[in-house]
Amino acid sequence: DAAKEAIYARLKKSEAGAGAMHFPLDRDAQYFEQLTAERIRTRYVKGFPQRFWWKPDGRRNEALDCRVYAYAALHGLLSMGLNLNKRVEALPPVPASRQSRNDPRPVTAPMTASPRRRRMAISSNYI
Repeated sequence: DAAKEAIYARLKKSEAGAGAMHFPLDRDAQYFEQLTAERIRTRYVKGFPQRFWWKPDGRRNEALDCRVYAYAALHGLLSMGLNLNKRVEALPPVPASRQSRNDPRPVTAPMTASPRRRRMAISSNYI
């Protein structure tokens, strides 16, 4: 529930910057319908309000589920000591030819992982 609340709060931000969500240009309307498919509702149980996430029948919410899982995974890694600022600082400088905002290719650096973990990650792609 906390992840969904954080995602919906970030979706409400209208200006770029800290806390705003960014999306690739190729996302279509169906993606955003899935991302915003659920609504927070309140029901009363024995006189006490309980909030819950409600999805209308027939609506798909896979995009929201993926965002929630990714958000939870990120926070799991952060709690284990992942420091994103250090990882960004360790990236090689961006060549001048790739500094254009019109270049959709991401700048990536390989993750350092043991060979066993790399094999596990590769084999899990085929499950």
